[in-house]
Amino acid sequence: MITTRLRVLYTVALALTAAVCPYQDLNAQEEERTIYTAQTTYTARLEKSRAVWEALKDRRGGHYEYSRSFQSWVGYKHKTTITVKDDIVAKRKCKKKSPHFPSEQQQESWTEGEGSEVAVGHHSDCHPAKTVDELYDICENDVLTRDEDNHKISLEFDDNGVLKRCTYFHKRCADDCTRGVTIEELRFLEDTEGAQQGKGKKLQESRQN
Repeated sequence: MITTRLRVLYTVALALTAAVCPYQDLNAQEEERTIYTAQTTYTARLEKSRAVWEALKDRRGGHYEYSRSFQSWVGYKHKTTITVKDDIVAKRKCKKKSPHFPSEQQQESWTEGEGSEVAVGHHSDCHPAKTVDELYDICENDVLTRDEDNHKISLEFDDNGVLKRCTYFHKRCADDCTRGVTIEELRFLEDTEGAQQGKGKKLQESRQN
């Protein structure tokens, strides 16, 4: 009698396992599909933005400038300005400030490349010398590949559709956790140079008249 009951219980257990396992597989597949869909959406948006940037750069020229900033929760901060000419970083400037240094050393700045005595990449601090195209690559290969179970991903674009923010931070991290790409104050140098040439031309014409 006991043996019969055990056989019945065993049979029922097998039946329940067979019934539950397919649902577990479906749930796992659904989770993988959700993650895949999110990453695909990020990638599609980034590729659309990259096309906008490349078209804009081709139309306006490969001479531009942008900045990146960082501020720690302890008060230390720095701002890096990158100048690109012919799709090559020609200059990098950095301004740093820390309330923890003596008053005469709280602010510090340096310049590399064009107009300075050292080459681009001489300093090891501040944001690296990267073109905007390289920042798109970092966004695609380093940020958007992070798993969203453990990371919070942010992807933003400016009014023209150009990349503005592509960052991540680990959900268990507490301070200064954000990593990735930010782009601030992006402008094409031809705008400023063209305006200056225009003013010079008008001034010359007025003198001639």
